[in-house]
Amino acid sequence: MNDMLHFFKSLKLINSTNGHDVTSTNKFIAGYQITIASILLLFDDLRLEGYNNLLTRRLNQDVTDTLFGQIRSKRKKPTTRQFMTAFRKIFFTNIIKAGKQGKGSSNLSQLLVNTEKLGFILGSEEEEIPMDEDCNETEVHPLFLVRIIVKWNYQKITG
Repeated sequence: MNDMLHFFKSLKLINSTNGHDVTSTNKFIAGYQITIASILLLFDDLRLEGYNNLLTRRLNQDVTDTLFGQIRSKRKKPTTRQFMTAFRKIFFTNIIKAGKQGKGSSNLSQLLVNTEKLGFILGSEEEEIPMDEDCNETEVHPLFLVRIIVKWNYQKITG
């Protein structure tokens, strides 16, 4: 990954008809650099948490699109409360499903360890987010809502 990052940083695109450097007009180069640097930073964070690998095939927007598709399958524009309810149902339905070989998050002790890790991550935030308010009239980024919902669900689990 570091070699590819260096490659894109040193890449020069030359217009074949007039010989001018057109590297700055091709935004994909900066996009690849940002993506590669982000993956490297994410992996650094994961190593600090004890992980040894990163499955990059899962780093795409398909999972997010599928999640929001499931949430919107019942209502095209759910309220915040409806979104939270749907997310909670999907989250807890999927977190305890067994893996393909019969092994997975259904192992209660592993689920509790993961929940404790999640609690540590979420507990590091000092801000308190009220969950009883319905903010239909406010534009809220969906990933912010996901963070709120995961935090709220964790608090419900741990009491």
